[in-house]
Amino acid sequence: MDRKAILDKIAAMLALQESSTFEGEASAAAEMIDKLCKKYGVSVDEATIPQVLTEEFDAQKRMNESEFILFTAVASFYDGKGYVRYDYSQGRKISRFICIGTEAQQIQTKLYFEFLKDCMEKECEKSYQGEKVLADILGKEFTRAGFKVNFNKAFAAKVRDRLIEMKHTREDHEHKQYTAVEIDKIKLRVRKSSGASGYGGQLGGEAGSNVSLHKQAGGSKTLALSGN
Repeated sequence: MDRKAILDKIAAMLALQESSTFEGEASAAAEMIDKLCKKYGVSVDEATIPQVLTEEFDAQKRMNESEFILFTAVASFYDGKGYVRYDYSQGRKISRFICIGTEAQQIQTKLYFEFLKDCMEKECEKSYQGEKVLADILGKEFTRAGFKVNFNKAFAAKVRDRLIEMKHTREDHEHKQYTAVEIDKIKLRVRKSSGASGYGGQLGGEAGSNVSLHKQAGGSKTLALSGN
């Protein structure tokens, strides 16, 4: 049994001990907790403190800059840490999106990242089709090269800026103190994403400014996001 499974089992026994209305059941749970702690050399405190995890969100053969911007922005919004780790296998470079956070932070980051990514893709496709129709009406050639890349980068950058502003008005995540300790242990190079330039960038920025950021992402508690 791995350490996380042990701590989860002890936490379950603690919950049973606290919730049970039967003296015998509560006593049995307390006895099991003592046995598990002694057998595996762990403490009750360890079982009640949220465990900080390092999880992989995605692996890409070619880095998607706009998705990376959204991913790191959302992780920071929940006081976690998102970064990219590069692996080289059979001559290929793999970009892995990694998140540091408790289970609650991991879940909240995943749900909200997927929500914003879906919004970005829908807004991009809508603008792309609209530009094609407009070009046809005006009798102009539609230049699609780079449109979606520029749109998505500008969209993601604008949403990131809005999340930073929103963060100033919110309380820290309830697990920030635990995650901060683990984040401080690692040294990460600052990675700068290239900005959006060219056709599609302005439309992407406008869409990112206007998209609703109101979304609920659940973890140990549901945190409602306020936005326009």
